[in-house]
Amino acid sequence: MEQGEKYLNGNVSMGVLGQRKIAIFQNTKKKPGSREPDYNITVRDEKKDGMTYLKNVGALWITEKKATSTNKQQYPKSVPVSNGGGFI
Repeated sequence: MEQGEKYLNGNVSMGVLGQRKIAIFQNTKKKPGSREPDYNITVRDEKKDGMTYLKNVGALWITEKKATSTNKQQYPKSVPVSNGGGFI
């Protein structure tokens, strides 16, 4: 990472483990068409020697929603329910 390069950072709640600081870095060395992630997720890890390290814990890919066929129904139709004497 170069000086002045922008990245995302924030906190993640780990439940009983408390809050962890995270940073998300763009993968600037990714080759076009490769399966490498577009972004890497790191957490701040402080060791006993007093040094702070970044530990890679995940990855993100940019995806695009594929077009769906107009003939396909996305949700099932509502079906009337009978209560014995009529429809509710």
